[in-house]
Amino acid sequence: MQRRDALKLLPTTALGGLLAGCTDSLSSGNPTETAGRTATPTATDGRTDADDSSDASRLTVLSVSTDQYVLRLNDLGTGPGIQPTPLSEFDDPERTVVEQAIDGGYETDERPAWLRQFVANTRYVRSDDSYYELEHTLPTSVITADRVDRSQVDSVASYEEYEAAVTHEGVVFSGLARVALDGGFETPYVWPSLDSFLDDYDAVDYRGETVRLTLATVDAAPPYTVTATAVSASEIADGAVWDAKDARPAVREVLREAGEASGVYSLDDPPEGLLAGLDEHDYVYLDGRFYTTYIENREPLPVTLDATADEGKDGPTLRLALRNDADGAVSVTSGAPAPFGVLSLRAADGDRRSLLWTDAYEESDHVHTEGRSVTAVNSIGLATEIEADGTVSRTFQVAPDIESGEYVLDDSVGVSAPSEGEEGTLDYTVRVRVE
Repeated sequence: MQRRDALKLLPTTALGGLLAGCTDSLSSGNPTETAGRTATPTATDGRTDADDSSDASRLTVLSVSTDQYVLRLNDLGTGPGIQPTPLSEFDDPERTVVEQAIDGGYETDERPAWLRQFVANTRYVRSDDSYYELEHTLPTSVITADRVDRSQVDSVASYEEYEAAVTHEGVVFSGLARVALDGGFETPYVWPSLDSFLDDYDAVDYRGETVRLTLATVDAAPPYTVTATAVSASEIADGAVWDAKDARPAVREVLREAGEASGVYSLDDPPEGLLAGLDEHDYVYLDGRFYTTYIENREPLPVTLDATADEGKDGPTLRLALRNDADGAVSVTSGAPAPFGVLSLRAADGDRRSLLWTDAYEESDHVHTEGRSVTAVNSIGLATEIEADGTVSRTFQVAPDIESGEYVLDDSVGVSAPSEGEEGTLDYTVRVRVE
């Protein structure tokens, strides 16, 4: 089997006029491919001043910072697993049903197909920051099943005919027969293809067995009602949920920023109550959305990041170096090319970006380039071993036509120190000024 790496497409960043001549150095260890995710997060404290020898450079390093604590609050939407439908997404007449169910109950003497289909497909709804479970008293159909000998039934459907019948609204409910065998499948709405199938066939050839299907109706007299019962966020998530609306403002601010971050979020001075709240719950709930509660780093990692600016023959350069402060070897993991991946500067006052160039992009089998632009990067993790007291580094060329101003480089690398049992992510921020 030939393995193909996933491809991560990037917007083309034009670096017109960028000249060749970038210097690349990996002064310790060789990168090796690693399977799976590119490490778990942590951070160390490191800060450097601009290199005194680079006074003539257009580029100045203002600061290098890493934070001790690293959080990963993955956005799970309106619920992990269960995704309650917001009231705002319903149109009439379904919206009227939900509103009246919440206000005290919806009642009708009729049971049109749209109502039966709606209550069959909608169990949980959300209104503002409240969740509700819908219940109804409409008549229901119960499909049960039993295993029989082929001679006991007149008509047996093929599995292909069964699969076509149980496909509804683009979803193949292939487990219907299994559910029917295990106590029965109850629903207020039998969709047309399934209804016809049950009329035409007594049984189905299901996984090598003849399974007889039986349809019965659990009747009910009007008026029919739909009611809404308030449920907690923990019931929706099926786990301990921290409802952060009552947390201190400083805690909510960090949670909101961490939830909006792409990937990890790091900080040095967590507000009181933040870490305890994350430790004690499986999920955090804020502004109508659920997030994971991973604290990926609590202690500094044995790796320090340094950044220095210089003026090369082709313009300003930025050198990044990872120093191993541990007594034994450590491994750092990044995207291609190792040890940092593809990097760019972001304008501190906006979203404007400028690619940091290195010839290693062209030389990598995992980076796709066009001229001095990166068009795509294979989604792969590459590991580089750094010996004790060793350093790995790479020098990047800054675009000669970059506008003056302050820029930020924020990225991360995975760190693993097997001898000390430490692993995490070094989340770093480099701030520079371009004259």
